[in-house]
Amino acid sequence: MYGSKDAPILPVSGFEPGAAIRATDAANILVVDDDRASHIAMEAMLSGIGDRIVCVQSGEEALRRLLQEDYAIILLDVILPQMSGYETADLIRRRERSRHVPIIFMSAVNKDQSHMFEGYSAGAVDYVFKPLEPTVLRSKVSVFVELYRKSLLLQKKAESEKQLLIENLRVRTEQISTVEALHRSLEQQSLIINTLPIAFYSAPAGDGFNRRRYIGGKTKPIFGFDPECFEQQPTLWLDRIHEDDREDVRRNLARLGRLDQFYTEYRWRCSDGTWRYFLDHGKIVRREAGEPTEMFGTSLDITDRRSLEQKLAHAQKMEILGQLTSGIAHDFNNMLTVIFGGLECLQESAEPSSPIARHVDMAMRGATSCADLTRRLLSFARRQPLHPRPLNLNSEIAQVWDLLGRMLEPGMQIRRQGDDVLWTVVADPMQIETALINLIVNARDAMSEGGIVTVSTRNRVIDSDSASLIEIPPGDYVELSVSDTGTGMSAEVREHAFDPFFTTKQPGKGTGLGLSTIYGFIRQSNGGLAIDSKEGQGTTIFLYLPRTDAIEADVVPPVTPEVPPSGVKDKVLVVDDDREVLAVAVALLQDLGYDVADAGDGPTGLALLKSDPTISLLFTDLAMPGMDGHELADKAAGLRPTLPILFTSGNMTEIRTAAHKMTDPRFVAKPYRKQDLDKAIRAVLTASKAT
Repeated sequence: MYGSKDAPILPVSGFEPGAAIRATDAANILVVDDDRASHIAMEAMLSGIGDRIVCVQSGEEALRRLLQEDYAIILLDVILPQMSGYETADLIRRRERSRHVPIIFMSAVNKDQSHMFEGYSAGAVDYVFKPLEPTVLRSKVSVFVELYRKSLLLQKKAESEKQLLIENLRVRTEQISTVEALHRSLEQQSLIINTLPIAFYSAPAGDGFNRRRYIGGKTKPIFGFDPECFEQQPTLWLDRIHEDDREDVRRNLARLGRLDQFYTEYRWRCSDGTWRYFLDHGKIVRREAGEPTEMFGTSLDITDRRSLEQKLAHAQKMEILGQLTSGIAHDFNNMLTVIFGGLECLQESAEPSSPIARHVDMAMRGATSCADLTRRLLSFARRQPLHPRPLNLNSEIAQVWDLLGRMLEPGMQIRRQGDDVLWTVVADPMQIETALINLIVNARDAMSEGGIVTVSTRNRVIDSDSASLIEIPPGDYVELSVSDTGTGMSAEVREHAFDPFFTTKQPGKGTGLGLSTIYGFIRQSNGGLAIDSKEGQGTTIFLYLPRTDAIEADVVPPVTPEVPPSGVKDKVLVVDDDREVLAVAVALLQDLGYDVADAGDGPTGLALLKSDPTISLLFTDLAMPGMDGHELADKAAGLRPTLPILFTSGNMTEIRTAAHKMTDPRFVAKPYRKQDLDKAIRAVLTASKAT
């Protein structure tokens, strides 16, 4: 247990139920958290605030401390052993002496709205999430410590006034001193309050607490309306609440007849038309008979906090979707390898003019489409292999400009604008071309009655404010944008625009993978994306690629080396844990004329290498249980350093990992076809024999 050195925490046996509360003028802070590390962190964050910071580990210990002395504020963890934070707060509120002590709930787990409302219903003045932001926490705690101190000061002044009645001269002197102190207190309190995005209001019970009078704080900065506007227009506050939130607010107000406090969160349309999130907390004032007369409360602007929460949730969702699609694509590629192998065997054995050959051709086209689908999924998941090089986006656009124009329909125009001299970027030119085509197709489909598509490129220096919105580091970028004059997007559609398989097109008109594959490619290229769209006002998609100092090089077509015919007395060892894929690979290699040995796992393959010196090449899958392809390759290189190795996988992450581990890696990606496998094996064998 931690505490201040000058006032140590008493153990359980050190307190007697009948002990009197120690009178003190100190503004002490009580921290209730079962994590000792949190005690140290809280003492560091709150250093210099208040007279003493007392840290305890349970609700029971907190109640004992409150029986011994008063506190200016309580920082209470929600999840505690034996007695939860909510139960502790309830017991604190039941005791007359401690019922008015401000409580700030802390939580690292319970972050949804229901838990926040439960915390406020338990009597908290605020509800903060771990990890705590030191500046914000110090500001909040300072307000209540300062208010506590001022309250104690006013109490002292009240006691002094009784003594001042004895001496007129002292009465006048003390009165002047008290007024001056009060003014200073109000000024200091005002300065503290003005640092927060908060407004203070009162609402009479006669109008159902709907008519508000704002009496302090930052009313104009956060609402966009002067305080007088709320008095001149009695329904201004309620009318501008978002229609989806208005009923909840009304229900909360209706319960005020039997409750003492009011908590609600809602969206409110400000004077400039923007929607901002507010958290309201009100306290009911009652007559002696218990009838409510008025409510005094605060409106706290929590828009920035909600925005950060939404960004975090979106990033987590996209990461989870990426992992899911990557796993699906990997398994799907294995199945497609089997399908391609079987279809190719049927294709070779069927007569070209027979019905079977036509059916096989249709099945092959379907399998090819499925393979393209897996490539798109891997693109969204940022698992696809890229071939980036320094390039100029203006040059890339010029090469496909005629193609982009032919994709539009009559009544549509395509325009080009932007900077003539662009910075160089590093990207895969094929992916740039694919992204442009997808964006042009989307623009065309959004302009059913014709319109204009504008392709723009410009150099942009992104500052920290703009970078946080695009979720990229500040710096120099080249912006590529495609805008249309079509139907635009609603806020809900914009929110899901980059999700895989999300589409607003009619069934059969789109897969929903266009924007998601662009998202994956741009993120994999260390860039960012943004959407500017409103219903009926068109859409603009912005792509940002970071500037590079690399020099754009001319593209030289690769030279394909001369390779000998297939199966020239070479023996290939195939290792794959998927039995069906293994059978297909063996059949394809045998058809190509190779002598083939096979193994269903790494240890078996290693044993074959040790026992059979005639093996000319190791062809192994990368992702296998137990001994994977990486480990098998390392052990094989230890046995036979000159043995050529060819890797395969349907998981691009595995392929990239292997590429980093080896100086001259060779790969054939799943799903592979017979000609792909033939070309890859001959190239590896030829390179090996040349050395």
